[in-house]
Amino acid sequence: MSADIHSLVGAYVLDAVDDLERAAVERHLRECDECRVEVGEWRETASRLADGAWSVPPPGLRDSVLAAVATTRQVPVVVAQRPSRRPHRSRWMAAAAAVVAAAGTGTAVFVVQEQRVRDERTVAETARDQEAEVRGVLAAPDVVLRDQVLADGGKVTVAYSRLRDSG
Repeated sequence: MSADIHSLVGAYVLDAVDDLERAAVERHLRECDECRVEVGEWRETASRLADGAWSVPPPGLRDSVLAAVATTRQVPVVVAQRPSRRPHRSRWMAAAAAVVAAAGTGTAVFVVQEQRVRDERTVAETARDQEAEVRGVLAAPDVVLRDQVLADGGKVTVAYSRLRDSG
């Protein structure tokens, strides 16, 4: 079951699991540091993908589109006559155009994915650096911890080290 749990992490982040799978993943996350990190990375990726994906349309957009549809003349469908000579040439041309379009699309997708991978690596490296800094402060011999209870019942803990000049 552990292999299944690991494969559900992405679906879990996107809320695409049922209640039993959600409970199993959450139970697994309490024990697996690697999957907790992966969940954080998936959440970061999902939030970046969602940025700019939705905006509220202007108030009059629907009415203006419906008004334009009502007054726009529809172009009649024209059935093109296929020339009887050289039918194979046009097929080869269409096939060549499809190959060129597929190659261009594949290249564009590759470039975009490579940029996303570089961006995610940068985010992961930054997170590792920050985690190393926190661990260094917590491991310092002169670390001082201060707790403060908040008015809403929460608790804040601050750790700082004079030797590391950090907190």
